[in-house]
Amino acid sequence: MEEIDLSNIVQGRTRRKQIDWAEAEQKSKDAGDQFDDDDEDDDEDFEAEDDDEEMKG
Repeated sequence: MEEIDLSNIVQGRTRRKQIDWAEAEQKSKDAGDQFDDDDEDDDEDFEAEDDDEEMKG
């Protein structure tokens, strides 16, 4: 296996462009875009199916 060339590693995905995230968020809101920043709540009501017959005994 070849050694990784560290010069190929890019820090971030913005190609060295400085992004003002607060301004981008405001522009998005002004344009009427609706988005949910809180992904933590999405799985609270998830119930996995109990279909593992092997574990039941």
